Amino acid sequence: MPKERRLRRKRHLPGVKPMEEDSKDDVPPIPEEILSKKSFVAFPEAPKEGSVSKKAKRKQRRKKWLEKFDTSHLASTKTKKKPKKSIVSDLETIKSAIMEVEEEMTKHSKPTKEEPAKTKTRKARHRILETEKDKFKRVLEHEAYKKNPLEAILTHVRLTNAN
Repeated sequence: MPKERRLRRKRHLPGVKPMEEDSKDDVPPIPEEILSKKSFVAFPEAPKEGSVSKKAKRKQRRKKWLEKFDTSHLASTKTKKKPKKSIVSDLETIKSAIMEVEEEMTKHSKPTKEEPAKTKTRKARHRILETEKDKFKRVLEHEAYKKNPLEAILTHVRLTNAN
């Protein structure tokens, strides 16, 4: 037995039935005068002299905003500018200018420490660790280190710094 369909009457209005031919005569015809006239305007009317168009208002607001931005920007840039130095024309003044620049650079430059290159892979780090272990074992077994460790280290540092 097929399922019974529920009718949708609670929320929807019944559909519009097509008009019968005899009921069409009841509607009065539209006069020709109305059909011949244009019921819309193809182009909008020009704005009145007292009113300003939306586009013009937008332009005015943007212009005011840019003026405000320019004045604040100019005030901040004037304070940040450094005084310009005169252009040098002969070699002696160029030499003195170069010396001044070098002095300024040496004042502001920080000494850089040479750091050893970092190993990228785990295998490379492991190899370095193994070689360091071997070196340390050899140092511990060395006769000079066994007699006087401090003196052995001092002589090693003197020899490595001499080179």
